[in-house]
Amino acid sequence: MPRPPKPKRIKQDPKTCPVTILFSAGEMELLDGYLKRKGIRNRSAFVRKLVMNKVLKDISGNPTSLFDSGKFPYE
Repeated sequence: MPRPPKPKRIKQDPKTCPVTILFSAGEMELLDGYLKRKGIRNRSAFVRKLVMNKVLKDISGNPTSLFDSGKFPYE
C-alpha cells in the first residue's frame, strides 16, 4: 500500500533578528515546568508566539492610538 503524500509545508520568513530575554531563576523554573507539563519542546518558538500574539492583539484592539502618543504603552 503506497504512503499518503506529505502535506505541503508553509514557507516562513527566516528568523534573523535575535532577541535576548532575561528571567529570574524562579520565573525560569515556572516556565520550564509549564512547558514540560504541556509537552512543549521548543521554548523559543513558544515565547515568540506568546509575544507576537500579545502584540497583534494589542494592535488590532486599538490600531489608531497605539503610536499616536509617541510613547509605547509599556514604557
